[in-house]
Amino acid sequence: MKIHAVDVNLANPCPNGPVTSAAPPSNQGWIYITEPNPPATVETLSPTLQNAPGGQLWNFGNGTCSAANPAHDHAPLQVTIRYNFVPFTPLIRRLTGNNIIITAAAIYSTEY
Repeated sequence: MKIHAVDVNLANPCPNGPVTSAAPPSNQGWIYITEPNPPATVETLSPTLQNAPGGQLWNFGNGTCSAANPAHDHAPLQVTIRYNFVPFTPLIRRLTGNNIIITAAAIYSTEY
């Protein structure tokens, strides 16, 4: 992935959400993998998946990350990218407020 998406990494510290309005570092981006239309607040593990893996992905976030619910049976997943573009030209920097946050999202169905 790093070869095709230079300076775009899994969101730190919560690639499983919530998708924040925070700006990534200059000229870098974050990738989130969540359910479609994820809530802006921390989401707990679904009660129907109590025995499934969940909770804090890799124990990051100190309780601020959404649960990692497993996707199966062609469940939809949303991939969101937030990129902080900082123009190199001083005039354009001044016109854009020093940066432009670019956000794009797509929804895919799992294949497993």
